[in-house]
Amino acid sequence: MSDEPSFTNAERRGTVQHIASRMKCVLANGELCDINFSVGRDHGAEQIFRAHKFALSISSDVFYAMFHGSLAKSDVDVIQIPEILPEAFANMLCYIYTDSAENLKPENVLQTLYCADKYDLPWLADSCTSFVIEEIKPTNCLLLLENFCVDIALGARL
Repeated sequence: MSDEPSFTNAERRGTVQHIASRMKCVLANGELCDINFSVGRDHGAEQIFRAHKFALSISSDVFYAMFHGSLAKSDVDVIQIPEILPEAFANMLCYIYTDSAENLKPENVLQTLYCADKYDLPWLADSCTSFVIEEIKPTNCLLLLENFCVDIALGARL
């Protein structure tokens, strides 16, 4: 069991004051989730993420169309996203739920930017771009270039 406070108990007690904190709790605990994503198979690090269609749909037209558009499939339990690094997908979810990109790193910022582009999240793309501009240094520029080359080899559109 997670050390994060339970959404239902904390919400009822009123101990979690801010919506971003409550959303972080439900994301971390997987409570009330109604969709699963299998992410990262192409990187050899497949991971399952649980999420809420509502939170995703109000943040992205792509997710809205995926879950509520004319081609939406209600019988899909797991959405496969093999090309995205799990850490980058986690960054995207964290940003959708909390408006914070607290786990951006040189190792994952380009993949997170790819997520922002793929799911039409311009405010996340802006955060990624700002991160690169502020954080690029001679000591990590080769790491960014290496990750960019890996992303291109895997077919990411950066």
